[in-house]
Amino acid sequence: KLDWVFVLINDYNARNFRIIAAKGLAFADEAESSSKDHVIVPRTDPFIQSYQMRTIQYSPQQSIAIRLNKGEEHEMVYASLVLPLKFKERLNGWIVLGPRLEKDYYNQYDLEILQFLTDQASVAVENAISFERLRQQQKRLQETNNQVHNRSLFLYRRMLRVVMVLVCLNNYFLNTLKRGLYQTPTIC
Repeated sequence: KLDWVFVLINDYNARNFRIIAAKGLAFADEAESSSKDHVIVPRTDPFIQSYQMRTIQYSPQQSIAIRLNKGEEHEMVYASLVLPLKFKERLNGWIVLGPRLEKDYYNQYDLEILQFLTDQASVAVENAISFERLRQQQKRLQETNNQVHNRSLFLYRRMLRVVMVLVCLNNYFLNTLKRGLYQTPTIC
């Protein structure tokens, strides 16, 4: 059992890491109910800077300090284990585990199971990111398609007007030639 746990995901639009799920962490639990203030860890945070390219982070002797920000408020938490959510070379986030309640350490079996689960979660997060990117691209393509359609419709209507004017001019000149140059022509 754990005191708390949370998942940090790279928010590519906001250029920081945001908590998307938390359990037992009051500071983050309050933010989930009101989505206007997300709990984030900025890219400039020492935790992010020092752990960006490493693999599983575990030090039974010391905890890992992480500063959580929510608007102007902040809270410092001390993790006992940090599991990176990496896909190939891209870091998409972390699973951060707080202190254990039953014992002070993670044995080798615990670490292997957690690494397996983290690998699966990494693939799931990457799939979700890819799906969201495809959804956004589809939306942009649909908007572009609508713009092209609207522009084509506009040009088609303009072309019809030009054709109607040309037909009228053609009729005028044909009528003029039939009646002679000095007779009163009829237009369309």
